Amino acid sequence: MQLPSDPTYAIIVTGLIVLGMAMVGRVVIMMAKRKLQGPDNSNPVAFSLDDLQRLHDAGQLTDEEFAKAKQSILAATQAHLLRNTPGGPSQTELDLAKARSRAKDR
Repeated sequence: MQLPSDPTYAIIVTGLIVLGMAMVGRVVIMMAKRKLQGPDNSNPVAFSLDDLQRLHDAGQLTDEEFAKAKQSILAATQAHLLRNTPGGPSQTELDLAKARSRAKDR
């Protein structure tokens, strides 16, 4: 098979190759950015303290359940803030604080 010797053909083929390389490069950059960003940095708490208070007021949570859930939300929020604060504690320090909190709850 012989390729056409027309310069227009060469320009089109070259343009398609460059376009394809640019698209692949864009995908690679997007994947790298996602990997470097890590997990979502939004607050991991699904319930706010107001939601919890409403459930407690409606009688859907006992005093003990409310206290445990409130402590859990506060601990998760504190850990989230500490993890996302520059110069915050290491993961080991966070794990120790979580273990102490669990021991205190028992």
